[in-house]
Amino acid sequence: MRVEARDRDRLEHLCRYAGRAAIAENRLSELPDGRVAYSLKKRWKDGTTHVVMTKQVLMERLCALVPRPRRHLVTYHGVFAPAAGIRQWVVPQVEAEAAPPASASGAAAGLVTAAVRAVVGCCAAQPAGVSLQAELA
Repeated sequence: MRVEARDRDRLEHLCRYAGRAAIAENRLSELPDGRVAYSLKKRWKDGTTHVVMTKQVLMERLCALVPRPRRHLVTYHGVFAPAAGIRQWVVPQVEAEAAPPASASGAAAGLVTAAVRAVVGCCAAQPAGVSLQAELA
């Protein structure tokens, strides 16, 4: 989202949105027995209108919303995952050429090349530093 410096109304709206609470406090109430009831915005299909839990469970659920310190919020899966077997052929390397694993066979190289072409696109131009030809021993 982009807000002009002089557009004070939109800037205030953006700040209020970014600084809002994780839950709506006006829907949170304490029951006489010490548990906490959170009223739902809309009635669920089964007719539930409130979620009742102990204070301990509420705190656990709120803590789960806070990201862990010094951890990335974006994680990669599939061929972009850090331990993916064909990641070295998909992600550009800093070095000139990445050495393929020594235990792979020639048939595996053909499968890897086919998989990479399917992911990257056979007609797409290759990025600099990415080789689709696997030279295996």
